[in-house]
Amino acid sequence: MYKMGALTVSALFWALLSGVIVAYQYEVFQPFVSTVAMNTLLPFGEFFRSLHYWSAQVFLVSLLWHTWERLGDAASYAHRLTRWAVLSGTVAMGVLALFTGYVLKWDATGRAAGHIAENLLLSIPGLGAPLNRFLVAISEDGLMRVYAAHIGLSLALWWLGTWFHTKRVGFTYKDGLVVLFMCFLLSVFVQAPLEQGSLEPAIIKGPWFFLGVQELLKRLPPFWAGIVFPSVPVLCLSLLPIAHLRRMCLAILAFWCLLYAMATLLICFA
Repeated sequence: MYKMGALTVSALFWALLSGVIVAYQYEVFQPFVSTVAMNTLLPFGEFFRSLHYWSAQVFLVSLLWHTWERLGDAASYAHRLTRWAVLSGTVAMGVLALFTGYVLKWDATGRAAGHIAENLLLSIPGLGAPLNRFLVAISEDGLMRVYAAHIGLSLALWWLGTWFHTKRVGFTYKDGLVVLFMCFLLSVFVQAPLEQGSLEPAIIKGPWFFLGVQELLKRLPPFWAGIVFPSVPVLCLSLLPIAHLRRMCLAILAFWCLLYAMATLLICFA
């Protein structure tokens, strides 16, 4: 039986390793062209791009699972709040790392996701414009900042999630092979998504972890749907070790998960 934490670190390792290969062929000034060329012209390019995609997906799913497993241990972190904050913070960082990677392919859904992210940042009162210039600024400078954010988040996840959180590289040879075998099969039989043509905005659907936000953006102001609502679980997770807030945070988390699942189902079956 494998510990989910070890599998999480293993998936991150393969995502980073395959990401180095993909990044070597990626051209930030011609993102879509270089991505298509990777799929069609580079030997094994489609496989390595798919391996990067699927290992990242496995990483996020196993990270969420690992976080769920650790909820019951939150009380033991009452005197180690920094370590618990790292665990809860890596969830947000993992989602953002996958989201920026989704934007970088710059097909129809990637472009839509990028412009949505820019508009969400701009919706933040007062800080929106400077944050956008620092983190995204797609309209001004293309994907340069998104690319830098993707690399920075990936490296930060490795450092915080392994060297700081576990104080060691928390996976064994066997764990790495299990994850590699699973991602290898997915990469061989299921290609990483890439839309070759244009899509109508009404039918564009983002990555699976963003679908709930996408549905909420139809019903709520951008600031509340795309900034405040996704920040709630991160805040609640970080406060769980505090005894007098634990029950309230768990209740809010459960209610948030229910709402997000409902929003995701609504857009899936729309």
